[in-house]
Amino acid sequence: MSTYAERLDRHEQFLAEVVAQLAYAGFHVCDFGASALSTPVRETIKLSDSGLRWLPDKVAAKSTHVPFCVDAKVRLDREAGNYEDRVIEARELRTQAALSDALDVPVVYVFDDWMAVLASVALAAARWRIGADRGSRTPYALVGEEHFVPFDQIVSGLRVGAS
Repeated sequence: MSTYAERLDRHEQFLAEVVAQLAYAGFHVCDFGASALSTPVRETIKLSDSGLRWLPDKVAAKSTHVPFCVDAKVRLDREAGNYEDRVIEARELRTQAALSDALDVPVVYVFDDWMAVLASVALAAARWRIGADRGSRTPYALVGEEHFVPFDQIVSGLRVGAS
């Protein structure tokens, strides 16, 4: 099992790949959520129940597409072999789906194998669980693999005027 620092490093590496892929496709990408905040603010938010800690990683914009938020996900070692379900923390999913609905901005979860799902789809498909005896014990959502599509397919569906 990897340590928190190792998982964070994997997340940062994958997030950089996502940003590079979007930039290559002509998107402007900038920090959003906690990554856009100062370290003291970020550390304080971690100690609270504030939904601010669950905001997406980045926002992407391009004149031909509706603006959208991206949240990169790196599967835990034990999840990597599970091709039936993906895990998203419950508070994160509920917060990001509410943000998406309130601001009319799609939120896209992209996993480290480049499969993706919109937060609204994930929320509708979620099967809720309480964390196991190991780990953070936080509630989470299981989202079936059948709800995921390739990241580039989701992005192309966000074109202005796309149905």
